[in-house]
Amino acid sequence: MRFLLCLRALLVLCAAWAAGPSLAQSGPPLLAPGDEIEVSVFGRPEYSTTALISSEGVVAINGLGRVTIAGLTPAEVEDRVTEALLKLQITSPLVTVRVDSYRKVAVLGDVASPNLYEFFPNMTMLHALAQAGGLYRRPAAAQSDEYVSIVDTEASLSSLQDKLAMSEIRRDRIRAQIEGNAQHSAKTGELAEYSETESEIADVFVATRTRDRSILEQQLQAIEKQIALRLEIAATYKDQLQAAQDDVGRLEKLLDDGLVPTERVAGARDKLSSITIENLQNDSAYSAALQDRAQVELDLASLGASRTPDLARELRDVVSEIQGLQSDIGAARERLRVLKTLAAEIATDPDKAGYSVSYVVARQTATGEVEKIVAAETDFVQPGDVVIITRTILKQ
Repeated sequence: MRFLLCLRALLVLCAAWAAGPSLAQSGPPLLAPGDEIEVSVFGRPEYSTTALISSEGVVAINGLGRVTIAGLTPAEVEDRVTEALLKLQITSPLVTVRVDSYRKVAVLGDVASPNLYEFFPNMTMLHALAQAGGLYRRPAAAQSDEYVSIVDTEASLSSLQDKLAMSEIRRDRIRAQIEGNAQHSAKTGELAEYSETESEIADVFVATRTRDRSILEQQLQAIEKQIALRLEIAATYKDQLQAAQDDVGRLEKLLDDGLVPTERVAGARDKLSSITIENLQNDSAYSAALQDRAQVELDLASLGASRTPDLARELRDVVSEIQGLQSDIGAARERLRVLKTLAAEIATDPDKAGYSVSYVVARQTATGEVEKIVAAETDFVQPGDVVIITRTILKQ
């Protein structure tokens, strides 16, 4: 039995050596940290395990302990588990290893939906492009700098419309504040003529301002708690980051002396990268919380005792801003109309333009380094790959 296992492993190694590092070769991808596998032993459920491969490339299998499987195929893992069970005097164990989920594939570049996508066996570059919704739509021919992509123009138009909506809300709020100040002055006798209906409106205005202040103060308390939490997390990540950097440096020195395997150094590097990314995400959340706090404090300040002359000047500025945005929106709509006309002409006459699509794969090697590989659309993707798809307009 052991002779057959060794022979099978030798055949696999010979096939891999003969094939070389070709992207065009299919076959089961090698397992790596981040993959989740299910190990089943027929008739011996006490050894069955579902586990995520750790950053060190190992899984904990029930009854067998920690088993290193990074860099192996599922079939090779079956052989390794079978050999371990034979050492435990288990007769003819039947082991099945199934991959529940591989590391996700990142598809970036000139695609409709850049994101992380699930890997599946025999996934090609063309599959990755399809997963990301294909190439994003834009005119294939832009013969001068005056033409920009339809997508960019639509995004610009949407942004302008959002700004206009926010400016109109600000305008309406300022008008309400001016009206409320006038009503409050009349209510205290500063204006001679004031109707009963207007008094009721003033009461509603005051009540609304009180309610808004209470809501904003609650929001501010929640944001302050979020900021404090992010600061605590940042302090924790700082210690973890320093420890991970020290660990990588120590292991790299040991690797140079031949005292540790490369897999252990790669695991330490993966851990350092993971902590770094989490730290950056926490910093981003902290910055967003600071911005939220500044906005809420600004809103609270605007609910204070406002002066009508100041509000009038602010109102004039907002109205001027609205007029400028309306003009920009009109220009963007006209530019979009021209671009869509050009795109329609290109669609009916392909000779007017063309493009080429290139694929570049960023892949982590066994030593933890990242290599970039130029690929074709029929080449195969591996779990954890970063596929960068670029669309190049051909010269007219």
